[in-house]
Amino acid sequence: MDGRKVVNTTCLFIGGKRSISFDFGRTSWIEQGLWKGGNLMKRFSVCLLLVLSLFLTNSLAAAGSLEADNPVGKVCKDTIQLGGKTVPLPNGEWRVIAAGSDNEGFFHIYLLKEHGEQRFSYTYIKVGLPTQQRRHGYDLSKQLNRVDMLYVVEHVNIQEGAQDGWWINHFSPNFLSDKKSPIAIEAGKYIASNNYIVPNLMVLASHRLVGHKDKNKFLTVLYAYNLETEGFAQAQNSDWASSDWHVTKINQDPKKVEFIERLKTEHTALHEKIRAGFGDLFPFRR
Repeated sequence: MDGRKVVNTTCLFIGGKRSISFDFGRTSWIEQGLWKGGNLMKRFSVCLLLVLSLFLTNSLAAAGSLEADNPVGKVCKDTIQLGGKTVPLPNGEWRVIAAGSDNEGFFHIYLLKEHGEQRFSYTYIKVGLPTQQRRHGYDLSKQLNRVDMLYVVEHVNIQEGAQDGWWINHFSPNFLSDKKSPIAIEAGKYIASNNYIVPNLMVLASHRLVGHKDKNKFLTVLYAYNLETEGFAQAQNSDWASSDWHVTKINQDPKKVEFIERLKTEHTALHEKIRAGFGDLFPFRR
């Protein structure tokens, strides 16, 4: 015996089993004894390492494919396909201004719609990558439990389970200060370099879905409306709590109320389209 350690083992991969041979080279008699004693464990470890390597490779490939399919400058109309999900877009042309994946298994994309005079609205989408694996699903959506927003629809909100709902809120956009999101910063750089005017205040309608059977399936779609392009004067106060758009103050302005009512109607229908493109829905809803 020349002390060489050659192992034939079988690992179970997606799509079937594969037999793999490993030649570990010449070993000492001590190493040979350890190998014989822990042969089963070593085979298991080798298979585990290969599966993890394959998972990482597939994750990077999925993220890379989404980025390659959605380069900056791409123009979308009506819908956009992301990770096997069809996401509807409001009327008009939507240009990709930033896109990329993070290290937690999500793909992020920002799309901008021009309104003339350097005004814009935007859509932000966050989707779980197909190869993401979570042991315990997602926490409850805190947004779906809030009572201080302009409107909230909570169909399902299960801890580590299915989630299905949407909400309307006002906010102050500030892309470049979001240091936790490199993709948001890239979107902010695009907006700044093209001399777009960032409004003091915007109104969003945000939709959230988490799979019923597949706990890794995740989708957030946020549509941000530029109030100046909707016929409102530029907001002078960007503070959320004291804003005229706060839920406790908005009833003082019938025009604002009418606009929010319009968004309720539009996004009730839009949410159904998002749900249809998502699939894997909870069988019951409020």
